[in-house]
Amino acid sequence: MPDSSLGKPLPIISHLSNHTEERRLAALHATGLLDTLPEERFDRLTRLAHRLFEVPIVLVSMVDRDRQWFKSSQGVSLRETPRHIAFCSWTIQSDELMEVPDTRLDERFRDNPFVTGPPYVRFYAGQPLHLATGERIGTLCLIEAEPRQLLPREKQLLSDIARLVEQEFSLGTQYPTDNITGCLDELAFTPRATNTLALCRRHDINAVLIRIRILNMARIGQLHGDEDGGEVGSNESHQLLEQLGKTMAKIASQAEVVGRYGNDTVAALLMDATLGEIRLLCAQLKAALQRWNGLRRPGETKLYCHIEVASASLDAQETLAHLFEGGWTHYFTIDGE
Repeated sequence: MPDSSLGKPLPIISHLSNHTEERRLAALHATGLLDTLPEERFDRLTRLAHRLFEVPIVLVSMVDRDRQWFKSSQGVSLRETPRHIAFCSWTIQSDELMEVPDTRLDERFRDNPFVTGPPYVRFYAGQPLHLATGERIGTLCLIEAEPRQLLPREKQLLSDIARLVEQEFSLGTQYPTDNITGCLDELAFTPRATNTLALCRRHDINAVLIRIRILNMARIGQLHGDEDGGEVGSNESHQLLEQLGKTMAKIASQAEVVGRYGNDTVAALLMDATLGEIRLLCAQLKAALQRWNGLRRPGETKLYCHIEVASASLDAQETLAHLFEGGWTHYFTIDGE
């Protein structure tokens, strides 16, 4: 706690009218997200910011009436703090990024208990997070124990990641997953992957797609009376797709987006991954699928699939569909015959 001789943190001077604040709070509570469990869709974005900005603490905060609550956090175990000492309460007063290069030089924060005590905040940058209706309900913020100032390109990157968080806010608690694979369904995977690719191009960050494509889907469909090789009515194909989704979600847990694409494919989009990391991930996928095949009883269908990789270009005209239709590097075949 701060030394009493230094005084107390300055009270927050709100620029929001009582009516605006009540409307903001009502919108916040209407999302249904407060006090919910951690979710991978938010954690992947704070992990991304944690990696790209190389800061010890990243938060997605939601500013309630008397507290700030963390929907996602990297680097801290707290789930909430009192609002009157929250940096983010100042951030939501405007639509602009709030950056504090050195808290000890800022009269608003120099006596804050989180500045004078653990985690000894010296640098703070918070990007306001909006709902589609315009209310500012929280922030995506970076925290560092040393003074720092963001470069213009870093400010834009933080803003771009914040937009991805806002995209998740728009869904509330209704997370669109595929009922077979358990991953994102294609309608949800496509815009997320597209937005992530756009972010990569703007900031010159490499992006790689890994896909697992079932090769014996058509044969399964024919055996079960579906000449088009579809999955409807086929319990065998459901089992293969379910296992594909579980394996990809577990092994590629650090991917920015994991989802179903088409009838026979599950894909993962990774940002800023090295060639060694991609090779290791593909080898782990291969080993996991081979183990599953090895546990199948005689007569049960096994997975026959390809594990393939495609690198996105910096060409703004390249869509996600073009990337899927383009050249893939074949890494492994899982032989289920």
